[in-house]
Amino acid sequence: MKENKIFSVLQRVGRSFMLPIAILPVAGLFLGIGGSFTNAAMIEAYGLSSILGEGTVLHALLTVLNDCGSVVFDNLPLLFAIGVAIGMAKNEKAVAALSAVIAFFVMNAAMSAQYFIDRYQPDWIVNAGVAGSFHDLPIGTVVLAEDFVQHDIDTSAVDGVV
Repeated sequence: MKENKIFSVLQRVGRSFMLPIAILPVAGLFLGIGGSFTNAAMIEAYGLSSILGEGTVLHALLTVLNDCGSVVFDNLPLLFAIGVAIGMAKNEKAVAALSAVIAFFVMNAAMSAQYFIDRYQPDWIVNAGVAGSFHDLPIGTVVLAEDFVQHDIDTSAVDGVV
């Protein structure tokens, strides 16, 4: 009886891994075809600049195809997190998928913070938010500052401590 339950769990784990793996062949074809036919050396070697060279419609289409394949491989860890969560969940698969995405993002944020701490030994780490607190920096940029200045709100009621 116990062996049967173990086998059942292992089957669910196997099916969970198959969800994200199922898209890999198509993504690989997109990446391979798009990458091969937009390779400058290949285009030049076969004299195909007039139809596959930069600025042609076919080159633009193949670049998009390459990017479509690349996005799958670039986000493979996230796809596996979602696939395993959906595959292992008995009920509420959407909740499981959302939870997996949130856990994945939290794990990456924690790893990034720990790397930053190990590398630079800062006194403080401040989350400046993503709502445009720095108008010239893209979201996710790491800023290493020598000084910290608090502004925009009156902190005198709490002795300047926020």
